[in-house]
Formats: sequence, structure tokens, C-alpha cells
Amino acid sequence: MDKNIKLLFCTLGIFVCYFYFGILQEKITRGKYGSGETEERFTYMLSLVLVQCIVNYIFAKVSLATVMKQGEDTTRLFYYAASAMTYILAMICSNMALQWVAYPTQVVAKSGKPIPVLLLGVLLGRKSYPLRKYLFVLMIVLGIIVFMYKDNNKSSLDTSTSLFGFGELLLLLSLFMDGLTGKLSLEYYF
Repeated sequence: MDKNIKLLFCTLGIFVCYFYFGILQEKITRGKYGSGETEERFTYMLSLVLVQCIVNYIFAKVSLATVMKQGEDTTRLFYYAASAMTYILAMICSNMALQWVAYPTQVVAKSGKPIPVLLLGVLLGRKSYPLRKYLFVLMIVLGIIVFMYKDNNKSSLDTSTSLFGFGELLLLLSLFMDGLTGKLSLEYYF
């Protein structure tokens, strides 16, 4: 198979899976279960994150065993534990945010992941980046702000009444955890 066709096939596969995952996740987290007086909302975010992490772990183990065989792993346990903790906290915060914000809002906010990675790389990792990278991150921030708050009207999916609510706070916390995860990986690899 031609490399370009493989790339197109893989790209399309990732897009379709991610799109379907988003639909299912929003249905689960924002759906109402039961009827009448027994109607409830989904509140088991930790269980959802646990299932997602188990599936991710199994997929990674199978991939490493079959597709990407590697030699002995000399990584210190601290890096795995710290990365796992910040990753899990980021997932919990972003999934819990779905109770207050719509899934597209979560996706757009999480697309700002380079922001905390860059900032924490500079503040904690003492990294320096070219001016061009700061400009790109600034453009991402402005794009996210324009997309999220371009209308003063809240969509029917949003349950918060203020411009910046608890869901957005959870997304910021999730991004901070993503930045710490990125800082840990920079520290290990460089």
C-alpha cells in the first residue's frame, strides 16, 4: 500500500474514532437516566476514568508486545508514577468538566495544551523557546478565547449561568496537570 494512502487511512481512522468517542462520552456524562422523579445525571466520573485508563493500559501493552517491540526499560519508577498521577488527574478534571460544559468546549479548551506545557517548561524546567513558539501559543490562546466566548448567549447544553464557571475551572486544572505531565516528560527525555 502506498505511504500516502496509509497516512490518509490512519488519519481518517483516528478522526472517526475520536469523533465517535466524543459523541459517546457526551451522551454518558451529560445524559439523563431514568424518568420522572427518578431521573438522574451521570455522577460516576472516577469509574469512567478508571475504565478509560484500563482500556488505554491494555491497548498500550498489546501494542508494545506485538507492534513496537522494545528492549529493556530503564525508566525510573518515579517518572511513571508522577506521569500517571498527573495524567489521571487531568482526565478526571476534564471528564468532570463535562457536567458543566459541552464536549466541544472541552475539546477546544484541551487544544490549548501547549500553553501550560510551554509555561511550566519555562517556569519549572528552565527551558527557553524561540520567540516564534511564544507567538504560536499566543495565537492558540486567542483562537480558543474567540471560539469559546464569541457569543454572549450560552448554548442550551451549558448549565452554568456565568461566563466562567466551575466547568471552565476544572478545564484549567486539567490543563495545569497536562503541563506537569509535559514537564515530567521533558525532564526525563532531555
